[in-house]
Amino acid sequence: MTHWHRILGLLLKDLLLNTPFEVELEKELSNHKQFLDIVIIRKKTRNPN
Repeated sequence: MTHWHRILGLLLKDLLLNTPFEVELEKELSNHKQFLDIVIIRKKTRNPN
């Protein structure tokens, strides 16, 4: 069986490299076993001051 969600996640991780976004695969969301296959998170920029 092909794990398409994992392949897509790895592709997005590579595509969004050096951007303000981070891709996480199989992110756990709750106390129960519940996962999202792919999460894209916008990174916060640091204030240089």
